[in-house]
Amino acid sequence: MDKCKKGYKVSKGKCVKTRSSQIYKKREGSINKLTFTITSFTLAIFFVFSIFHNWANSFFINLHFCNHTFCVLFSLIWVAFGIVGLYFLNKKKEMKKIWYIPFIIILVVGILLMNLTSCEGGMHFGVKGGLFSFLSTSSDHTECTLGVDCAGDIVEVPLPPCIETDAGRDYITFGTVLSGVNLDDLCMGDILRERYCNTGLTYTSEDIDCTIFGADWTCDEGECRGETPAIVETECEVDTDCPGGYECLGGECSLIEVAEVVDTEEDCGDGLDNDGDGLIDCADTDCLEICGDFDYSCQHISPYPTCGGTCPTGEECIIYNSGDGTLDGGWCECMPEEETACYESDSCGGWCLDGYLCTGDSFGCFCEFDFSGNCTDTDGGIDYLFGGFSIEDNPLFGTLNFIEYCGFDKLDTDTLYEYYCLYGEAMPIEIDCTTLGLICIEDSVNGSYCGEGVF
Repeated sequence: MDKCKKGYKVSKGKCVKTRSSQIYKKREGSINKLTFTITSFTLAIFFVFSIFHNWANSFFINLHFCNHTFCVLFSLIWVAFGIVGLYFLNKKKEMKKIWYIPFIIILVVGILLMNLTSCEGGMHFGVKGGLFSFLSTSSDHTECTLGVDCAGDIVEVPLPPCIETDAGRDYITFGTVLSGVNLDDLCMGDILRERYCNTGLTYTSEDIDCTIFGADWTCDEGECRGETPAIVETECEVDTDCPGGYECLGGECSLIEVAEVVDTEEDCGDGLDNDGDGLIDCADTDCLEICGDFDYSCQHISPYPTCGGTCPTGEECIIYNSGDGTLDGGWCECMPEEETACYESDSCGGWCLDGYLCTGDSFGCFCEFDFSGNCTDTDGGIDYLFGGFSIEDNPLFGTLNFIEYCGFDKLDTDTLYEYYCLYGEAMPIEIDCTTLGLICIEDSVNGSYCGEGVF
């Protein structure tokens, strides 16, 4: 009989395993089961503790999901594998190599998913970075709609003014930009996409790494959170020296106190959603009694000269100054956005309502009634010897007739009230007919005049 292979010996004409070989194989199987079990529980710990999150995603490929919830779910899979390993160790049963196949497949697929998913608007497929970053079309490796919600975009709100629910660039408070946009602050792993109003008409956003507040800080539900106090540079000169959610007060960064949201709209003319129900000023049912039938608050409720009420789309609420160049008269008015208000215009060439002209005095520019209408005079102007009347096309009151008359009703029978046209307006002038050696002849049809008669 041929010689037996290594680990076997001839016994009763057959090759059988030696005892040392059986012990070695049994020991090798135990080591494999122990390695399988320890590796499984190690992976479970690696994915369940967020302390490993930043470090695991700092390599060429990502080794954690961007969303910690998915990491926890992935960790449970390795707990299950660990329990399987403990079962075979406890029962001292042989663990077949087929168990290693799903172990390797799940690990490889998991790493692929970590690099092929992003957390923009909830975790979904979209390249986040790492090994597959060459597929990315976004400079920050996050999905967004260019010109709508990408970091750095400046976008006009559909329903101005721009309103938000937190204190602007407030990284530690979840907020939403309203005004017809309804965009929430968003978490992308530890990165917060903070959306805020940068002007009264536009909003923008920026991406902030929450770890600037501390090593254990992360982004959760649209805000930066951490167990340790936020690390804040206490000394400052202006608000921009402080992180979002803080303001510079007395040379130190202080947490911004967000105003408490009220249950009902208390100010129906400030252009703000004070009660947070998404409705502004006259659009809010709380303002029905104040607004009446008006749809917009600018002209009717907004306090002059601190104008800030609502206007139709494409118009803005401005100071409409009238009377003179001081702010002691006028009202708040809706003006087309492409125009410049008379009060703020150079050389008094700004916008006024129809029938008004932008003029000025030593105090500034203001809107004045436009007297440059059409005016005709039947007697050719100032002519005391012929009766007539002036016809004025007034922008506000329509066609007006001013007939010349004697002052009989005023017990002034010798005075002729003559009319003539000046700058498109019918202007009165008085003349005592006796100074001409005449008397006032009353003619209610063709107009009165100075003529001969008995004194």
